[in-house]
Amino acid sequence: MTTGLNAVITLLIIGRILYYARIARAPDGSGIHPQTGIVPICVESALPFTVLGILYAIFFGEQQEWGLAFGIVWCGFLVRFKSE
Repeated sequence: MTTGLNAVITLLIIGRILYYARIARAPDGSGIHPQTGIVPICVESALPFTVLGILYAIFFGEQQEWGLAFGIVWCGFLVRFKSE
């Protein structure tokens, strides 16, 4: 359930960033806003956290050993975000 909620919220955040970037203009007048690149969108929307959660669920459901690796990294994200 956590991963599903994160996926929905991530998509909403990405949509909002792209919507407002389309409305806003860059300061230099080029029409390209600095926050519409791949890296800023990934960081601001927590996309890596969502992708790790989905991969963890897939590998854990299939009972593969990769599930443990993704689970450790995903739980590291959970503990880090919770403590901040």
